[in-house]
Amino acid sequence: MGAKPVDTAEATPSTTSQRRETSKSAQPQQPKSRQSRFSLALLVLFGTVFGSVIGVAADAASLVDAFNAVRSNFYAELCVGGSGTIMEPDIGLSPAIHEAVSFPVNAMRLTVHTDGSRAALERAKNDGCIHVILATDALKDGEIRDLANEAVSIDCAAVFAYDVIAIVANRSVRAGSASSTLNTRELRAILSGAITNWSQVRGDDMPITIVAQFGRTMQYIMREIAGFESTYERPCPDGVNCFMAEGGNEVPLSELLNTSGSITWMSAAWMRLQPPNFFNVVSVLDTLNDERSVNPLTDAVDLEMYPRDLVRPLYIYAVVTPNTSQEQRVRARQFVRDIMRGVVGQQLVVKHGFYPHFEAPRDVDVTLPPGFSDTNRCRAWGEEADLLKQYGPLKAILPSEPLNS
Repeated sequence: MGAKPVDTAEATPSTTSQRRETSKSAQPQQPKSRQSRFSLALLVLFGTVFGSVIGVAADAASLVDAFNAVRSNFYAELCVGGSGTIMEPDIGLSPAIHEAVSFPVNAMRLTVHTDGSRAALERAKNDGCIHVILATDALKDGEIRDLANEAVSIDCAAVFAYDVIAIVANRSVRAGSASSTLNTRELRAILSGAITNWSQVRGDDMPITIVAQFGRTMQYIMREIAGFESTYERPCPDGVNCFMAEGGNEVPLSELLNTSGSITWMSAAWMRLQPPNFFNVVSVLDTLNDERSVNPLTDAVDLEMYPRDLVRPLYIYAVVTPNTSQEQRVRARQFVRDIMRGVVGQQLVVKHGFYPHFEAPRDVDVTLPPGFSDTNRCRAWGEEADLLKQYGPLKAILPSEPLNS
C-alpha cells in the first residue's frame, strides 16, 4: 500500500503555536519607536528654549551695559593723566586704576590719559580735562609758575610710589663681562662724556652710544647722575654720542637692539615685560668695591641697597583749573589721599612693578611745591568737610584679576 497523504489543514498544536510566535515576533515594535521620537522632540524643544533664554539674557546684559553707559554720562568726570612710564597701558597700572574706581564703583566717570606729563600740563593750561597729574619727576618751579599764569593751582602734592631704574645695554656688551658691571662714578663718566669707549671700563674696544628719549626720566637721570640739566634743545652734554629717539618706550629699545655698544635706561617695571634675551642688564654698584650686584629685572630689590640715584619718587598732583567743579575738586583730593596712597592703590602699585610710598628709602630726595609736605599733602579748604558729606567717600575695589604680590 502507498503512503497516506498528509492533510495540510490538520496541523499539530505545536506547529500552530510556533507559527503564532513567529508571526508575533515579526511584528514591528511601534510603541518603542514612538517613544524615541517623542524623547528626541523633547530634547529639541528644550534646546530651543534654552538657546532662546541665553539669547534673551545676552540681549538683557547688552541693554544693561548700554543703559549704564548712558547713565554714566550724567555723572561728574575725573580726568587723570601723566607720565607714560607710569600710565603705559602695557604695565597695567592705569587700566587697573580705571577698573578699581570708575563707574559703576562710584557715581563718577574716570578718564585716563596716557600721553605723558607734559601733555597733562598742557591740558591744565588750556582748559582741558585734567584734575590729577602723575609724574616721574617733581614739577619744576617754572612749570608751577606757568600753571599759575593760567589760573591753575596745585591743590595736593605727594609721593605715591617709588620706581627703580634699570640700565640696559646692547647684547654686544656681553653679560657677565667686566664691563657689564659699573660703579656709579663710571656711569656718571659715561653720561657726562668723560668715558666714550667700553675699553675704558674693562670692555671691548667699542664706542659707547647713549640712546634716550627726552622727558622727565631723562632729565632725572642726567641731573641726578651726570649733574647736567637736560633740555629739549640740549638733551646731552657736549662730547656724548647721544641718539635721541622719539616715541614710546619701544622706540629707544628698538634703537638699542640695532646699535652695538649702546646703553639706555628704563623703568624696571616696564623692562620686566620685555624679552630678557633682547638686551643685557648692566649692574650698577654704589662704589668700586661694592659686591652687592643686583639685577633689578629678576632680583628682589631692597631700595636701601640699590644705588640711590637709580631710585626715584613718583609724584601725584591734584590741580584746580578755572573749569574744575567743586565735586571734581573733592574727588581729585580723595583720589590722591584715599585711592592712590590708600590700601587699594598701594596694592595695585606693587602688583604692577613699583614700590609703595611707605617703603621710602633713606637719602632719596623728595621735592614738593612750597606749602606741601609729607604730613600736609593737600591745601586747607574750609568747604571740604561739608562737601564730603554731600558727595560721600570715593570707593575703590580690587580688579577681578588676582594680585600676584
